[in-house]
Amino acid sequence: MGSRVQGWLRERLGGPLFGGFLNRTVPEETGLPHTLGSATLFLLVVQVVTGIVLAMDYSAAPEHAYDSVLFITNQVVLGGVLRGLHHWGASALVVVVGLHMLRVFLWGSYKPPREVTWMTGVLLVLLVMAFAFTGYLLPWTQRSYWATVVGTRIVGTVPVIGGWLLQLVRGEAEVGPVTLARFYAIHVLLLPALLVPLVILHLYLVYRHGIAPAPGAEATVRKTKRFYPDQLADDLAVSLLALLVLFGLTAIRGIPTEVRADPSSTTYVPRPEWYFLFFFQLLKYFQGPVWEPIGVVVLPLAVVLLLFFLPLLDQRPERRPRRRPYAIAAAGVAVVALAGLTYLGAVQQPPGTRTPPSGSSQALVERGHEVFVANKCLSCHVVKGEGTDFGPELTHVGSRYTADRLATLIRNPMSANPQASMPAFDKLSDADLQALVAYLLTLK
Repeated sequence: MGSRVQGWLRERLGGPLFGGFLNRTVPEETGLPHTLGSATLFLLVVQVVTGIVLAMDYSAAPEHAYDSVLFITNQVVLGGVLRGLHHWGASALVVVVGLHMLRVFLWGSYKPPREVTWMTGVLLVLLVMAFAFTGYLLPWTQRSYWATVVGTRIVGTVPVIGGWLLQLVRGEAEVGPVTLARFYAIHVLLLPALLVPLVILHLYLVYRHGIAPAPGAEATVRKTKRFYPDQLADDLAVSLLALLVLFGLTAIRGIPTEVRADPSSTTYVPRPEWYFLFFFQLLKYFQGPVWEPIGVVVLPLAVVLLLFFLPLLDQRPERRPRRRPYAIAAAGVAVVALAGLTYLGAVQQPPGTRTPPSGSSQALVERGHEVFVANKCLSCHVVKGEGTDFGPELTHVGSRYTADRLATLIRNPMSANPQASMPAFDKLSDADLQALVAYLLTLK
């Protein structure tokens, strides 16, 4: 039966590429770890198919985006299932593509003649993260809106060209209708146009150079097996398992419910999706005009360039992990750092809440926020991506100053900086001052 199907397909699709792709041989040791590449491709297909169907009922306008998502979820036939597959599929894709890249690195499969295969893989990882970032805003929820405000503002901190980049990304001064339309167009038009040829090139290179043998087996007589049906059966089994996991998450966990975006909110605490938490947490350690560009530009760019040009930097033929201690140690440090930063970002207070400082009540903090808004502090300061950066950013001010120091700075700003342009709020009552300080101490 299998040979009949294969013959039917070869006769109609023909060509040495198709026939060669199915009939090629792979190293005998090829097994489950190698199915991560096929699982990545399968999850990409799931995202594309569900995304196309969802786009049929989606409206990329702030007045209708949230309602259209609710319509898809509650009224479109199987709309909730499709949304669930798309939502959980994004997280699954990030996990699987990361594991696939890690497996290739540990086995040294980026070495000659597979350098370009690795490079195209790095570009595909970047595209996956771009899909995740641009798609996050589309439901137009409170969480997605404010996370995008913070994310785009990070782009604006790039030295010299930050303002131009911010305008390019947002399309307007603040995240609004133009931003939503722009993100939607990038998500459904530009990124797929880049993804398809890159995936085809990556698959061709895999076919052209074959799957790398196990490390250390290069010099031995290689035992092989057929890709079809032997390895293909494993690939299909893992892909089916991934699909069942997505259905299970959709049925058990459902789709996270969020409220409609409120651009006028001043109390919401933004939090990105879990796969960006590491970067969100990392930037907390790079504050100020000197360190911020390092965290925003220098470090991420260095990591991307190092990954992309890794095959050119490491041209030694040795692929066995035990003979590459420094490379394996570096990979271990990177994995631990990513996991640690993600964990630290996840365990902090959830969106929409503020933890009162010791000795302060929630009512006092809320009163402090009212004082903060009444005195139009956002007209000079930025908090969690909102406001104007005329003065110092206050996003993490509670972790840098004590209550007494904050009270002194509010009453007499020139005590800290004789050139300060901030007016002295010496007419604030003691009660309002205490409440304002309590609120500022929650910004950590």
